[in-house]
Amino acid sequence: MVAQRRLTTVGAVAEATAGEQDLAAIVVAAIGALGGASLDLPFVLACETALPDAEPRILRAVGLANPRVEADAKQVLLIGCGYVRAAPREARDALDAATALTGEPVALLEGCCGLPLRLAGDLEAFRRHAAAVARSLEGRERVLVVDAGCAMTLQRRYAEAGVTLAPPVELLVERAARELGRLRHVPHEAGPVRYHDPCQLGRGLGVYDAPRAVLARALGRAPDELDDRRERALCSGAGGLLPSTMPSVARAIADTRLEAHARAGGGRIVTACASSLLALRPPPGRVGRLFLSAVALFGVFMIAFALSRSFWLSLLLLAASGAADMLSVYFRSTLVQVLVPSGMLGRVSAVNQIFVGSSNEIGAFESGVAAKLFGTVSSVVVGGVVTVVVTLATAWRVPALARLDRLEEQQPG
Repeated sequence: MVAQRRLTTVGAVAEATAGEQDLAAIVVAAIGALGGASLDLPFVLACETALPDAEPRILRAVGLANPRVEADAKQVLLIGCGYVRAAPREARDALDAATALTGEPVALLEGCCGLPLRLAGDLEAFRRHAAAVARSLEGRERVLVVDAGCAMTLQRRYAEAGVTLAPPVELLVERAARELGRLRHVPHEAGPVRYHDPCQLGRGLGVYDAPRAVLARALGRAPDELDDRRERALCSGAGGLLPSTMPSVARAIADTRLEAHARAGGGRIVTACASSLLALRPPPGRVGRLFLSAVALFGVFMIAFALSRSFWLSLLLLAASGAADMLSVYFRSTLVQVLVPSGMLGRVSAVNQIFVGSSNEIGAFESGVAAKLFGTVSSVVVGGVVTVVVTLATAWRVPALARLDRLEEQQPG
């Protein structure tokens, strides 16, 4: 089983259960820019896998109306497509961290750094894109970059393409590390907080100490470490276009890294790259909520079916109720197979079958009696209402069921 994890970046904050979060949020909390809010501690910076564009929605995602964003500001912040599109909370944390560290408003660089074009092999398009970015940065004093992949692109890849940037490029986490005196301890849950070295930041740019210094300042102690770290750190599976071209391979690599984290003692895992954040953060599962929703929808559809006066609408509602019931049956049978220890599976399955079979017969008897006493429509409506009420009561009384995440992460027991 892959341990649950929580993630964050060195410039922003995120979540999972072996722990993932973003360092930007940690920086924000340490500076006090978020009003002293208590934040979870794991971190990441990301941007490698989105396609380039310059859409205003990038600005809207992090707060176009933010008073600390000024189009003509001398310092420019490049957050990274990965954060903006897939981790907007971390993107907003990065903006808060940047303005708190600089002490002045920043301009937001619209669009992508262009790295996906280079990774896809379109070097000419990458060169043109880099030149356009360079022109947009003329007259600025400095470019602060949140994502490690973006920083690597601006500092190294643009030069390789023959494009020179006028303003200097600085990683947000390095800026934070230079101003440790302005950071403070961040309240966090007890337990390990382990740092994962992203490839672009570590082996790419040679930055190993800055994120650890920020984490140590926020934690009040040195962060925990993986066995394979710094120059020997293993990939998170987010490199290049691997998540898009070979997603199963990328997922297997990420799982291997998370297993190493679990062997080292688990807890939270913090990184400094959006790609790593997204790779190590588990996709949403919501199995429990989906299961309970399917049962509740069955009741709702049956109520609507009973009240419908249209043949075609009734037919549609009957089909929808059947689909919802099919989903609930699938979830129930799968959960029995996944959650019950193998030594008890036969007995539990037998008891489950007895209850399922007998409940159908008892339900048919109850429906017939109710229809005789109260009428067909009333009996169906009452049955639907009871279904919804029982579902809500179950979610309230058995919260663990509603919190079930992904089926493949469940263990018998």
